[in-house]
Amino acid sequence: MTHGKVKRLLAILFDLTIARSTAVRSMLRTATRVQPAVTEIKAEIRGSPVIKVDETGWKQSGLLKWLHVVVSPRAVLYQIGSRGREVLQSLIGLGYSGALIHDGYAAYQAFWRAKVPWTMTAVWRGGGPAFWTPFRFIGASLGLVGAT
Repeated sequence: MTHGKVKRLLAILFDLTIARSTAVRSMLRTATRVQPAVTEIKAEIRGSPVIKVDETGWKQSGLLKWLHVVVSPRAVLYQIGSRGREVLQSLIGLGYSGALIHDGYAAYQAFWRAKVPWTMTAVWRGGGPAFWTPFRFIGASLGLVGAT
């Protein structure tokens, strides 16, 4: 939501008049204060035995950016940036050793050196790809069946 829209929303909902710059400063202070929580979420994601990654186009100030999402059984993390692997690297790190589920986008290959096409039910397990049914994947994610 733009800062102008935040200003209008506060005026409509709470009869509160603020300048757009106040919305900007509030967002920046909030971002600083939630940084410890973001660090905890990254640690949770990086320690997860399995994560799903994806990206989608995202307009920001009229420019095309990419919204990246990383999902584990216990955490979700978003970041907006370029479509390159730098964003994913900042979210999960190059040393991630768990199972990575993705749609085959080339940036993900840098993390797993895999040269095979992926599907929603394909995962990378350290030594190579393992193809699971969705039910087996969900069961393994929840610890109900073995991960191999």
